[in-house]
Amino acid sequence: MKKMLKESAADGLRILRVVALVAIPVAMLFFHVWTRYQITDLGYEVAEQTRTHRQLIEEKRKLSIEAAYQGRNDRVLALAREKFGLEELQPSQVIQVEQFAHSDAKQDQDAPQKHAALELSRR
Repeated sequence: MKKMLKESAADGLRILRVVALVAIPVAMLFFHVWTRYQITDLGYEVAEQTRTHRQLIEEKRKLSIEAAYQGRNDRVLALAREKFGLEELQPSQVIQVEQFAHSDAKQDQDAPQKHAALELSRR
């Protein structure tokens, strides 16, 4: 019986060695696959964040340009009103000057000024 018990213990040790020899490489393989999956997943996340970052930078650039344009326009209008007393142009204040032919302009250099004076006198 002792002999059988010793053989069983020896067989158990051999089975344990085989399991250990198989389990350790399998565990290392699973760990390797898991780390590669994590790296790939993080790569996708970095790519998404990079794309979002670029979009936000572009949007910021557009908004900065728009803010600069709006701010400058409002500032100029405020200065024109306060400092110079200027108001927005009304349609009734617009005077259209007809364009003369090039040859007419050579013949009479004062023609555009006369035409503008005629338009003013019609009012």
